[in-house]
Amino acid sequence: MPIIQLQPHPITSLPHHPDLETGGPSRPLQEHIRATLEEAHEILESLPSDLKAESKLRKSPPSDAKVKLSQGWRTPLHSDPNAQKEYWVSRESEHEDSSRSNGSATWQEFQNGLHQDHAYHEMEYTPSVTRVVQLFNWAEGEDDHLDQDINIKNTRYKQFDVQLFLIIHTFNPSRLIHPRAFLSFTISATTQNLLAPDHNTPNTRHPTEGFITIQVPYSIDNPGPNPAFVDYQYHGLYSRITSNIPPRTVFAHYASIERVELLVLPTGRSMSISGQGEGVGEGGGELGITTPSTLNTPASSTGRRVKWTMATTSDAGGKIPGWVQRSWMLGGIPKAVVADVGLFIGWVIKRRRVRDVRQEKHEEER
Repeated sequence: MPIIQLQPHPITSLPHHPDLETGGPSRPLQEHIRATLEEAHEILESLPSDLKAESKLRKSPPSDAKVKLSQGWRTPLHSDPNAQKEYWVSRESEHEDSSRSNGSATWQEFQNGLHQDHAYHEMEYTPSVTRVVQLFNWAEGEDDHLDQDINIKNTRYKQFDVQLFLIIHTFNPSRLIHPRAFLSFTISATTQNLLAPDHNTPNTRHPTEGFITIQVPYSIDNPGPNPAFVDYQYHGLYSRITSNIPPRTVFAHYASIERVELLVLPTGRSMSISGQGEGVGEGGGELGITTPSTLNTPASSTGRRVKWTMATTSDAGGKIPGWVQRSWMLGGIPKAVVADVGLFIGWVIKRRRVRDVRQEKHEEER
């Protein structure tokens, strides 16, 4: 049975946590993390062939970067060939690593906003997210070996954070659209590319470091084969969940993989808007730049860019038809996925302005 899937896992299948004190068959945490990362790696590699990319790039203001949107039906990994297919949506964008533009963000700003406190920051820049409750935190510790790196193919994963969140979305008009609650088992880690750059392609950027966030849906709807035992062991968790959801809440589900990578040119290379790198002409493209990506906007002199990839499958539950959820025109998942890019960049710009004002005020007071 796959881990990263739309069908939610029962809460009783969570990896071992001291607060649960269960003697059930849950797998060790590090084993669960490795299996999840392996699936995420495989899914990201399969997306170009599994999903259909739109012919045009999408805008997501105020972001300068255009967004490549792909979507389509795919069968969950390692599932029965007759398993029900899931509708996945993915996006990809490349951003200049710069704070000089009001449409981009630095690598550090991406790290601070999307990697650190991911769920809480998402609540700050996503209008519909109104509450985030951390239910469990698998803190880094010797027992679970979270301090041990995991290598999968050409990527090294480390510095793991593992949490279970209750995430509440509310909508307007509230009398027509009920709140949605999501139980999200979240794994985040930093990444390091183990492949050496190819100096035979000096104008091609390659990933050096990055981070990944994987969200897996869970559910309290299925208490397992022994309800009396489960109720006793999970009573505290059930109570905390139900006490934090608004009236008329509908439980919904989504799985997602979010990867952010720092792309650089091989050492000693740079690239400018005119396409001249260290005195070497690089003709081609609208700006005279030859790169392997059609997503590029004018590059900074450092050649550093940030590649942001996200893929998700979701079900809003309730009475919202699936075709509505999949519709761009009706504001479904594809449109929301693209809009997230602009929402995040806009949030970064506001935080940057607040920081700059504080710095100016501090300088004046000195």
